[in-house]
Amino acid sequence: MAITARNLEGISGVLVSLSRRLPLPEAQHVFALFSGENAKGARLLDDTALKVRVFTFPALDLQIACESTRVRFDLLKPHKPDEFHLGEVMGTFAHTLYPEVPFERFGFNYDTAYQYDAVIPQRELWKTFMHEDLIEEMTHFGWQATFQKEKGKRRDTCFFKVVSPLELRVLTNVELDRPLPPQDAETQALFAQCYTESHEIVRKMAFS
Repeated sequence: MAITARNLEGISGVLVSLSRRLPLPEAQHVFALFSGENAKGARLLDDTALKVRVFTFPALDLQIACESTRVRFDLLKPHKPDEFHLGEVMGTFAHTLYPEVPFERFGFNYDTAYQYDAVIPQRELWKTFMHEDLIEEMTHFGWQATFQKEKGKRRDTCFFKVVSPLELRVLTNVELDRPLPPQDAETQALFAQCYTESHEIVRKMAFS
């Protein structure tokens, strides 16, 4: 079996503060990071009950949610690392608005759909560990695996789901237990590297 196509369905990044709570940033300071066409249509949702501020930048297909211990960056439309430098945006945001916060953990999420040139042999896989009666009742099938790297400082957790006879959906969550790099370019390089390595995991899988 061979992969014939792969489509990026979603992508995001997160910064996590383990040692201190984060003050919610003022709107003018966040909007100041983006100028010109990038700031067109920008808006703020301030949820005082949940203590969350969500900044949306339609021109960039970007949404930034600021919480008490983390900042999440979501691309509203998927863009590959060479199309949108999410790692650089994360670094600039952290170093400009939270210069005293180390952000001891950060990570990226990649949601990708893979098309194969042959039917994924689900029934054959099920028969290795499941009774035939249960197989007849099953409508969806998936599994999870975590790969530990960098002496435990990095964990790649993958959620696999067969969504059609020829298609596998894979959500890869990369967690790095180390401070955010001081250079934004290094964060971007990690963002691109982890994206490439998430495909390598799937490429090395063999169903037959």
